[in-house]
Amino acid sequence: MRHRKGSDLDYSFFDEKTENLYYMQFSYTVPPQNFRYNLKTGEDQPFFNDRYKQKPTVFPMGYFETETITFKSRDNVDVPITIVHKRGLPLNGNNPTILKAYGGFGKVAAYNYDTGLLYFLENGGVFAYAEIRGNGDKGKQWHLDGTRLKKSNTFNDFIDAAEFLIREKYTSPAKLAITGGSQGGLLVGVAMTQRPELFKVAVPEVGVFDMSRFSEYTVGRYHYDEYGNPENEAEYGAMLAYSPYQNIKEDVNYPVTLILTSENDDRVPPVNSYKFAAKLQNRATQKNPVYIKIARKSGHSGNNSSYDAWLQSQSEFYSFILFHLNQ
Repeated sequence: MRHRKGSDLDYSFFDEKTENLYYMQFSYTVPPQNFRYNLKTGEDQPFFNDRYKQKPTVFPMGYFETETITFKSRDNVDVPITIVHKRGLPLNGNNPTILKAYGGFGKVAAYNYDTGLLYFLENGGVFAYAEIRGNGDKGKQWHLDGTRLKKSNTFNDFIDAAEFLIREKYTSPAKLAITGGSQGGLLVGVAMTQRPELFKVAVPEVGVFDMSRFSEYTVGRYHYDEYGNPENEAEYGAMLAYSPYQNIKEDVNYPVTLILTSENDDRVPPVNSYKFAAKLQNRATQKNPVYIKIARKSGHSGNNSSYDAWLQSQSEFYSFILFHLNQ
């Protein structure tokens, strides 16, 4: 089977009579393409019918470059990072860049096709996804090394990824945006409060920002294995040490911030975002704008009720980031 570097495979079905295996391949910059692989002959070719139709590509193959490399964390661990940009883009430290990660629950990164990202890349952008500890990209221990009393590894890896991108001239602090959703929203909140000078823009989505009370809401009490037990003094202290809400300082001007939440989120209640936004906004030293956008009649995944709604949210997301990174 053909598996291009920087892409994902999704197995569709297997025909026992013909021994044909049908699968789909996609990446950040190439839409899902269907293939048929015969286990007996090894023949591998594109496959189309009335249901699985050929999908056009917006840009020719090879127009964008995707590479997965590693950088050294502060404790000398090799952390994978996937970087996407136009082929031949000058690495002069002046490229608008989005750094994204999740960092929890053993999640494995997926190369999701995104037309909004294509727009960002075509406008000279760089996209980086860091497969930090807490994820499952390198196995179970990789996940466990980013949990409970080791949760700081997750946040340190993300900050180290930002410093790597700056050091290698992909971008600069004036051109760097960070984003992530849910656990990734917490990640962004921690990074921007710990190292605000590294980032121009922060867009945390549906994140937990007050770790002192995370267990009191909805599913929080089921996440002790990830974050720790608040009844355990050491684990509670570790959570407070990185909790974004508790670590907002009065004398710091934090990055341009857009906090995204949903009013009906029953997984991470929007009160986390309301409190975080209010505390950031109500300080005399905060000169950069801090916005909060609330999706009405929506849950944890935002307003995905239709393609048009998703398209609108994506266009607003990338337009916001590009506007501020290009100022």
